[in-house]
Amino acid sequence: MTLTGPWLVEYLRKLDYEAHDGPMANADDGPVARRMCTALAPVMDRIKADQAPPDVPRRVVDDAAVSAGSTPSPDLTAKS
Repeated sequence: MTLTGPWLVEYLRKLDYEAHDGPMANADDGPVARRMCTALAPVMDRIKADQAPPDVPRRVVDDAAVSAGSTPSPDLTAKS
């Protein structure tokens, strides 16, 4: 799925709500929301206000759909 700027903002709001146990949040959604935030944060951090990005920021999160040349999303279940 490709998200435009406004859609991404709304998606990040929903992730924040789910990741931080909003009053109507499903307890099972927290880990998934935190994983998505972790996967999206590096891409979002590269975006600078008032500057067009040199390329369209991309992030593949579904590791099963990753092409051979893409970096998989971090495994948040691995013990450090």
